Amino acid sequence: FFFLRIRRPPRSTHCISSAASDVYKRQDISRVFNDYFMSYKETEEYKRYSKLILLSVELMCDYAPHQLMQYIKKPWYPAEQCHEICKAKEHKEATAYLYERFGSFEDALHIYVAMLME
Repeated sequence: FFFLRIRRPPRSTHCISSAASDVYKRQDISRVFNDYFMSYKETEEYKRYSKLILLSVELMCDYAPHQLMQYIKKPWYPAEQCHEICKAKEHKEATAYLYERFGSFEDALHIYVAMLME
C-alpha cells in the first residue's frame, strides 16, 4: 500500500521563523480588508450588506452567543444597531463592549459588575 502514504502539506517557506512572518502577512491582509470596508460603508451595497450583518447578529444572539463577540468587534459592523439588538436580546458582554466602544464606560462598568455578581 505504498500509494496510501500520507504527505505533509508544503510550507510556504523553509525558514524557522516563517510562522511569525505568516502572522504579519495575515495582519496586513486584515488591515486592508478593514480599510476597504470602512471606505465602502457609504454605498448602497453596504446598506444591503448591513441588513445581513444585523440578521446574523440576531441569530448569533439566539443560537451562538459564544461567537458573537468576535464579530461585533469588527469595525465595519454597524455598532449602533448591533447594540440595540444585543441589549434587546440581553447579551450582556456584547452590550457592555459596545457601550465601551461608544465611550459610555460607566454603563459598561455597571453591566460588568452585574455580571460578576451573578
